[in-house]
Amino acid sequence: MSPMAQRAAAVTVLMAIWWMTEAVPIAATAFVPTALFPLLGILDAKATAANYGHNYVLMFLAGFFIARAFEVHQLHRRIALSLIHRIGTSRRRIVLSFMLATSLLSMWIANVAVTLLMLPIGMAVASRDDGKGGSFGVALMLAIAYSASIGGTGSLVGTPPNMVFVGMVKTMYPQAPDVTFIDWMEIGIPFVMCMLPVTWLFLTRSFGVTGSFFGSREVITSELELLGPMQPGERRVLGIFLLTGLGWIFRDVWAASLGVEHLVHDATVAVAAALALFVLPSGNKGERLLDWQQAQTVPWGVAMIVGGGMRSPKGLPRRAWPHGLEMPWPPSPLCRCR
Repeated sequence: MSPMAQRAAAVTVLMAIWWMTEAVPIAATAFVPTALFPLLGILDAKATAANYGHNYVLMFLAGFFIARAFEVHQLHRRIALSLIHRIGTSRRRIVLSFMLATSLLSMWIANVAVTLLMLPIGMAVASRDDGKGGSFGVALMLAIAYSASIGGTGSLVGTPPNMVFVGMVKTMYPQAPDVTFIDWMEIGIPFVMCMLPVTWLFLTRSFGVTGSFFGSREVITSELELLGPMQPGERRVLGIFLLTGLGWIFRDVWAASLGVEHLVHDATVAVAAALALFVLPSGNKGERLLDWQQAQTVPWGVAMIVGGGMRSPKGLPRRAWPHGLEMPWPPSPLCRCR
């Protein structure tokens, strides 16, 4: 192994240890390559810093802003409660409704945020249980946790590892085509659709969840009444969200019609949507759909982790792997090639 390969591998191992042990704040560890790669002669400072402004980092930040707008206007809560309210009153169907609502939201909003939203609702429902339907409360809590993780795999912005993986594939295999939002969903959505029913059957049968449970409808109805009618701000945020999804799905079509198919990226759509949130009024006098004070609460550190995660391997393939290490797998990127 060449000295450069040894240094690059050492930096990567150091970051892995710090990330696993949290000896240093996770977001701070993401900046290690920025300091060590140039100092150790692995990569110059300009190239090292480039990935912190990578398209996928910007896309993830924009996704955070959209998710924050959902939270500010309580739109995610309304969607979850409405879905649960419509599915039914049997214990098994209640578990299924929570799983569907949680997984749907976690495709677009951070898994932890969705779990924190759904847990109090689930606990309120479980507290009304008479104990005749098996370990209903345990099954419901586990269903929320599992479906948040499952739903996070459904879209490119569902969870940070998705972005890191896509960025690493492009870094390690520069000739591979970009993994677009729709490319990811072609694999992610079928996975979610397979895993949700399997998990639901496992939980409901393992914990003996049976029978009807009408107390849940009262809880959900009272929560919906507290939200009141849908406000203009909610409608506008929902409209921006739907347009963003359409922009991702039909990017090739509208980009070709504008003659910019080689200039735009999924991040372009996401950033445009985020800007719209800061520009459009919420319906309350003098207020926007999202202001900067509200936006400051998004987890900026996660975006840096995405950038750092993509930066660390980039020092290896181009400068270290070819000269010092043999990769133990064939160079076939795990993405759909057009």
